[in-house]
Amino acid sequence: MESSGNSDYIALQISGVVPHLSARADMAPIRTEHGIGALMPWSGRLWMPTYLSNRILSGGGNGPFEISEDLTLRRRPECVEGCFAYCMMHGPTHQIIIGPHVIDSEGTVAPGRSPMMGA
Repeated sequence: MESSGNSDYIALQISGVVPHLSARADMAPIRTEHGIGALMPWSGRLWMPTYLSNRILSGGGNGPFEISEDLTLRRRPECVEGCFAYCMMHGPTHQIIIGPHVIDSEGTVAPGRSPMMGA
């Protein structure tokens, strides 16, 4: 969900829960599980990988999501579908790795195989 672009925008919060920051996946053909795998502050944003059940035809719509300071939630278009529920910081390259996604210090996402997955 995009914020209004207005600096006076205030996100709806109910007992500390911000509903528009919920991660959602496609519901078809079968939905058995969807969740947030981790939270990682990086490049001025909060990043979260989401995951699906690791079953054939369990749907799509997961990925790395980014949450900006104004609480705008965005699913990254570079997303590779799958069951990725981990992330780590790779100090030597100043990048974080979320599943097969490599994110540099500027927030650029490169999909594909991470350096930790080998050749």
